[in-house]
Amino acid sequence: MGVKNYTVSEYINLLNGFLENMYAEVTGEVSEMKTSAKGHIYPVIKDKKTGDILPCVMWKSDYDFSGVDLEVGMEIVVKGLPRFYGPFGKISFHANLIELIGEGQLKKAYDKLKAKLNLEGLFDEERKRPIPDFPEKIGVITSLRGEVIHDFGNNLRRSGFKVKIMHTQVEGPEAGKPLTLSVRAFRKQDIDLLVIMRGGGSMQSLAGFDNEILVREVASFPTPVITGVGHHQDVPLVALVADRAESTPSMVASVLSSPWKKAENEVKDNRRIIFDSFETNIKKAKESIWKTLSTSKGLYEKFFHQYQNNKESIGRAKENIHKETQLIEEKIDNERQMIIKTMSKMITLEGYDKLNKVATRVMREYSQSLSVYKDRSKEVVRFIKSNDPERNLKLGYAIVRKGDKIVRTKKDIAVGQKLNIKISDGKIFSEIIKIK
Repeated sequence: MGVKNYTVSEYINLLNGFLENMYAEVTGEVSEMKTSAKGHIYPVIKDKKTGDILPCVMWKSDYDFSGVDLEVGMEIVVKGLPRFYGPFGKISFHANLIELIGEGQLKKAYDKLKAKLNLEGLFDEERKRPIPDFPEKIGVITSLRGEVIHDFGNNLRRSGFKVKIMHTQVEGPEAGKPLTLSVRAFRKQDIDLLVIMRGGGSMQSLAGFDNEILVREVASFPTPVITGVGHHQDVPLVALVADRAESTPSMVASVLSSPWKKAENEVKDNRRIIFDSFETNIKKAKESIWKTLSTSKGLYEKFFHQYQNNKESIGRAKENIHKETQLIEEKIDNERQMIIKTMSKMITLEGYDKLNKVATRVMREYSQSLSVYKDRSKEVVRFIKSNDPERNLKLGYAIVRKGDKIVRTKKDIAVGQKLNIKISDGKIFSEIIKIK
């Protein structure tokens, strides 16, 4: 068989085709470090035992995402694959990720970046925004593998949250880039709050959350950000820059649920206060009515008692007059008739006058008691009206609901949703076609 003949370029392309299957992680010590005008880096790493060297290339975008500020003498791991570069006639290792080796180097890089960002004011409390009390649309960045997402979901109240989850790598230094890209992707989403979560771990496993690009992306995110990242001994930088940081996903869920729980308790308390007030005032009104009826009954009984006494007095007076008239009937018959008429008239007038006075007093006392009852009844009516949550409907106002939730701002609604509008004499059902 004959040997195939290649041009130089053809052979280099063939060689690079084979080298694409040589992706690897290489450990070494930085012996040289060069940076181009465009920000690309050209480090050389060497084997500490043999002294063998490996020239490397890393493009600026990958170097920035690595979050490492390379210095000569650092021990690192480079991840990538080799390529033969024709114009220079040599092989270089094209790295897409650099990691520092050892907790000591990681801690040194962490402290250096923390001091830099702190000097810029990124961790200042003044720049942090409050977490909204009743967020509905929540964006979540985490790994769907493991218990984190289950802990978060199990502790989140069933209060109508709309949760958008973006599965992302969260382990190790290489997580910095996918975490950053996920945050950027959520900039285009309609959310009220962004949550970034993962479980605990060592500084090495959480190194992606100390990535400078990620920290700056979170600092400039348009909505509040809350983190639930299990802390290592030093708090991850993304937690320091977030608007609120919790140590576990369960605590993040508790923070989001607590305003709903508080509101539910306040509704229960207010409901109890209103119904207790109704019950108290109804009891007072009942007592007032019974008191009025009792007073009225007493007045009527007194009236009839006096009437009966007066009736008996008149009867006895008539009997006496009748006896007297019989004794003198023969002698002064004409005068007797006049006296009888006169006395009867006087007695009738006197009895009537007494009855009239009693009736007048009874009516006056009853009217006074009835006036007190009316005033108390008016107070009860005013109280009931003042506690009526729908009393403003008669003034032209309306209560707008989306399902069973009251709409307070236009952020609560979206085009295409159906609304239930309650007015004083009924309900109106509508669909949103435009929001201004």
